[in-house]
Amino acid sequence: MRSLLPFFFRLARLIKVREIIILLLFPFSTIVSAGGESQYLETRKIVVLDDGSSGSRLVAFFFGRNNTDEEFRLIRSSKIIQASALKEEDGGLTDDSAEKIVTMLNENSNQPNSQSMLFLGMTAGKREDRLGAGRLLKMIRSKLIKFGVDEHKHSLELRVLDGSMEGAYNWLGVNYVYADSKNSYGIVELGGASAQIAYKWLADTKVQVNDDQSEEGDKNFLLFESGYDRNKTHTLFARSQMGFGLNKAYKGYEHLHPEVMTRHCEAADSSSYVDFKACKESMEELFVVKETEPKNQFIWQQAEQDARSAMPDTYYLSGYFYDYTVDMGLRSHLTVEQLEKAAKYACDNFTVKALDEALASKNSENEINLFKDFEATLPPMTKERVVTLPSDFVYSGSFKPAKSNQYCGTLTYMASLLEHFGLQPHHNLVIVKSFKFEGKTYPATWTAGYAYARANGYKITLLDDQLSEKEALEELMHTSLMPPARNVAETK
Repeated sequence: MRSLLPFFFRLARLIKVREIIILLLFPFSTIVSAGGESQYLETRKIVVLDDGSSGSRLVAFFFGRNNTDEEFRLIRSSKIIQASALKEEDGGLTDDSAEKIVTMLNENSNQPNSQSMLFLGMTAGKREDRLGAGRLLKMIRSKLIKFGVDEHKHSLELRVLDGSMEGAYNWLGVNYVYADSKNSYGIVELGGASAQIAYKWLADTKVQVNDDQSEEGDKNFLLFESGYDRNKTHTLFARSQMGFGLNKAYKGYEHLHPEVMTRHCEAADSSSYVDFKACKESMEELFVVKETEPKNQFIWQQAEQDARSAMPDTYYLSGYFYDYTVDMGLRSHLTVEQLEKAAKYACDNFTVKALDEALASKNSENEINLFKDFEATLPPMTKERVVTLPSDFVYSGSFKPAKSNQYCGTLTYMASLLEHFGLQPHHNLVIVKSFKFEGKTYPATWTAGYAYARANGYKITLLDDQLSEKEALEELMHTSLMPPARNVAETK
């Protein structure tokens, strides 16, 4: 490949091609073998600060291409760096975190035909306080500029990330790695404050949006246009539910049952078991619509059957799902029905004392295998178990230890959440903490999908029931994630 680079550089000088920002329908073209950035004619580095409900994380994604008419392909990512919580008293973020961002942006930034970009995305933790988030963003921008970030050179972008977009970027990351031209996969992400679902919406399925949606959730159709074939459009269904992330949901459960003795998902003592049926009924209360409350967004009206007919067969689950299932010994490939059976098994067989002992014995060489007997009741595994090794946590983010006294309730809630997102008992699940691509590990979060979209100039338009497809396409032509790419020939 190196021997061809001089040819491409000469060709770039001879042919003055004006580049156009494009949106890719699916990144399904042949992937170039991963290697160092020096192997590519043009590179882009996307630095992402992911500010979630449980803290902020900094990671950089590197992309490269060898032709100006092809997409940028994922090369590698940096190790994840834990950054400070974003607070006004720190000027938005601490000086140490600002220095880490500047260092990551400037690393190898003087290489020819390379660009470095920065995106700070605030997710569910800040969506509940938009005014406060706005103040924080202004402070952070000022501090970053003070520490040497050139907002024009680095295409600095700071904003609160809508829940539907968080789900959409997660979907894009999954399908970049695993999908092909015939199949795509849905995603369900379980965070601390919110939960997201996203999947491809079939072209012949009617789009119907409820008129009485509350402000607590969103249900969005996102229109994509392919840069390779502008006659093709693609619609993605992405929906986020604030308050249904694991931490928020469990607090809601405790609010409904303030007396510990009435919490049917928690054992009476460390040596007792939990009644799964009673626990299931308790968790279902989180999804019940009451006359005095706004309509719960999980209750679909006219679009319910249309939505279910559009749903794919397989979903990648990320976030807290992994920590309470695969990390505790459960297989990574199972169905919705099998996950609910695993929840029942946990309620019937795991005491708080047994869970505490298992968690205390867990280390890098000693994996927990609490579901060994349960696995014997399932059909043999046809696909290898997907496990994120401790050595890969620097790229995926580490797991969050399961809470033993909430274990039965958490698994039960997860099964109920999938049901209320519309998944059926037969739907297939793949539970992951990270993606493995070209031998490298990447975080199974929205960050990888966003970085891919940013590197390749995705255009995305929100499509609702008041906007025709033609109008959406016209609006789409004026929206993109980044300014036009530099012409390689002009940089020489």
